[in-house]
Amino acid sequence: ALSDDGRSVVRGRARDWPSQGIRMIHLDVARKYWEMDYLEDSFRQMSWHKLNMFVMHFAEAQGFRLHSPDYPGLADPATAYSEADVAKLEAFAAEHHIAIMPGFEFPGHATDIADHFGIGFGDGAGACTGAHAGSRVTPNYVIDMTSPAAVAKVKEIIGKFTPWFSGPYVHIGAEEVPETLQNCPRVRSYIRDTAGVSNFGDMMVAFINDMNATINGLGKRTVIYNGFERFDPAAQTLDGDVVVMFWESSRSDIAAEARRSDVSAFDIMNIDYRQGLYLTPNHFGRHHLYLNEAKIYDEWVPTATDLGAGIAIWSDFVYWAPDEYVERLLVRGRAVLGDRTWNATTTPDTVNVFYRRLERVGSPPGFVGYRPPVRVDDGEPSHHYTFEDVDYPPSHHHGVRPEQSIMAEDAAGGLHGTSYYFESPTIDTADAVVGSSFSFDSDGDGIGVGGVDIAAPWSLSVWVKRTANRADATLMASRDYLGRWHYIRLEQTNARRVGFTTLAGTAHTFNYTVPLNTWTHITLVATTGDTKLYVNGSLTGTIQASVPLPMDSIGGLGKILRGKLDELKIWDEALSAQQVVADYRSHCTSGLVHHWAFDETSGTTATDDGTAGDDGTVTGATRVAEGRLGGALSFDGSGDWVQVGADALPAAGCGWSAALWVKRTAD
Repeated sequence: ALSDDGRSVVRGRARDWPSQGIRMIHLDVARKYWEMDYLEDSFRQMSWHKLNMFVMHFAEAQGFRLHSPDYPGLADPATAYSEADVAKLEAFAAEHHIAIMPGFEFPGHATDIADHFGIGFGDGAGACTGAHAGSRVTPNYVIDMTSPAAVAKVKEIIGKFTPWFSGPYVHIGAEEVPETLQNCPRVRSYIRDTAGVSNFGDMMVAFINDMNATINGLGKRTVIYNGFERFDPAAQTLDGDVVVMFWESSRSDIAAEARRSDVSAFDIMNIDYRQGLYLTPNHFGRHHLYLNEAKIYDEWVPTATDLGAGIAIWSDFVYWAPDEYVERLLVRGRAVLGDRTWNATTTPDTVNVFYRRLERVGSPPGFVGYRPPVRVDDGEPSHHYTFEDVDYPPSHHHGVRPEQSIMAEDAAGGLHGTSYYFESPTIDTADAVVGSSFSFDSDGDGIGVGGVDIAAPWSLSVWVKRTANRADATLMASRDYLGRWHYIRLEQTNARRVGFTTLAGTAHTFNYTVPLNTWTHITLVATTGDTKLYVNGSLTGTIQASVPLPMDSIGGLGKILRGKLDELKIWDEALSAQQVVADYRSHCTSGLVHHWAFDETSGTTATDDGTAGDDGTVTGATRVAEGRLGGALSFDGSGDWVQVGADALPAAGCGWSAALWVKRTAD
């Protein structure tokens, strides 16, 4: 208690201890690389809120984030953590009373490792096929548990990297393995020929127990995600010392397996997404989960018998998001978790009151945080989504079947986007302004980006071809840490007009509708006071309001346009009218595109000496040795033509010129 003067503390004794022994942040550093500075700042924040365990989940189908020269090519050194990096993190974490748990993923979620070493179910003679792996992943999503060489390689990897970490636990994942693999002849033969293995669940549990023995030999305890219990093992029982990280489904099923293992209960670490403990900030499919801070603070009571609880942050489909994007959504929830796991008794107030206390507490000593971005104002786009068919950069691996998820390359800023694997736009090379376009035909076809919103001034341009109406068809969307959304829309409500919606929910609409089935160039230019709409380079309307440019996603959950997009560009400055026109015409080509000289002396080919190189085929016409310049073709007006098959000119928004020598011989 404070003394009467409010400046000193009355002498006394206070006893304080945590309700949960492990108070945890679980971070997916595999799908997305996080800067070292951010991880250190994260440790400062964790310590400030009395959190003491950091799960460094560095292995996923999309990438492996530990780099060792012993495994060249496994990890991209530019976006992975070296042994020296881990040693630095270990020392920094220890200073803040935090243990780091290394997080592998075996046998599933292992496409990157399986492809690199050739140890997946899709490798070798009698390989499993895509039909055995399900519709969205390849057979190499799973390490071949039937192969002694593959199992030995997994043990080698665990043995190589586990000593980098001093904490008492090692996570091996062991969840979400496609049950359809049990139909693969290789698996069926293994089950038939292996003593003590009577079904796929037994094979899974035997693999986990084998890894557990390896980890125990390193002086650590094994942690897995729950999910093994749904495979209904019959002959095998999970080792009783394995810790189960509970994230979904039923605790009763885990308890039933504990009884089969002849233990009173498995030790549990809780990250149950239904309790609001998941942060997976992608707008599409199942991966748009945000921390439910009110539920965690006002309703959730941590289970007293659990080893601990934590928040799981997953980087699904925002692989290149800046760290700040996720941190903005995590900062309050992390503090709420710290409060509830330290003192699990009934809270004396509401989460809104807690937020006010949190503001007074402030940031921890040494906290760096984020600085406002430096604006360049050079007329060049900060981001440029080309919508071309491109490969992933070296930092990432296709974790699902390549056709199931596509990357939207940011050729200017490196803030690439990714589509969701349940639904995805298609790449259209036949109908585009430049190269190819993305075609959207369902409400799940958006692109996760994970960018930080750009405060005005900003500019955005895009080529759009609407093919059908869709109320509230969204071009760009974002959600802030308070759960409020704002949008740039190609069709505001059923009015079908271009507009935007603010964080307060106020809808602003221009008096313009993008036509159907026509490529149209749209540019929005926002200042702090207004937003201008340009169509095909011409000013069409001005609204005396603006919003920060939403950068979470291209498209919005459940509100995707029906049509095509090409050449989406974003600037962190307000373009002038002249710059808007220049951008509108930037895709136009100049120079000699086609030149058919008709100088050939024989054959049916008419060579195109222009840059397009579209040679033609002569039908019916006869060759003339001396035309106006070199040779010529003579047409008698009956069944004569040259088929060239060239694209129509001009491209959208561009002009054209044509010239030829003609000598009419009759009407």
